[in-house]
Amino acid sequence: MDCCESPADALINDQANSRLLRALRLDARLNSPRSREMLFYALCETSLLILLGGPTEAPPGAQTAIDDRGYSRFQVGTNIPLVLLSTDKGLKVLPAFSDAAAARKLGLTEPHSLLLRGPEVLELLLATDAHYLALNPGSAEAVELPRETVAFLVQALRSGGALPSENSVLGNEPN
Repeated sequence: MDCCESPADALINDQANSRLLRALRLDARLNSPRSREMLFYALCETSLLILLGGPTEAPPGAQTAIDDRGYSRFQVGTNIPLVLLSTDKGLKVLPAFSDAAAARKLGLTEPHSLLLRGPEVLELLLATDAHYLALNPGSAEAVELPRETVAFLVQALRSGGALPSENSVLGNEPN
């Protein structure tokens, strides 16, 4: 970590995700049921960078807690301005990146971002009106997951106990 870097910035800049990158490359090349299964397992064990269109805004009187590793916990009602992309057919896409370098390849230089666990990113897609989750869009290893596939994965993760039964997107505590 650089002397002037916050824990959150260090966490984002140090993000490597080598297993996810291998799975993305394999799935982009083979596009087979086995390569997709490997991608799903890698997604569950990684963190992804999500871009924001501006800073998060907590409700009046609320505070965002940041742990010593740089992960944030947002209170219910926090405005989180996600960056959604549109396809040439007008479909909305939630971009997610393996690391900051992958986001820069697309030319996105949003100053605000979140680093979330893979399963939380899957949940996040379902909390938006996006049609697809795009992993490393704009790169050779880009993979798009349709909303229906993501919904199936989230249900399987909840059934298996890897996600709480209620939506816990972005660490929001249920009321």
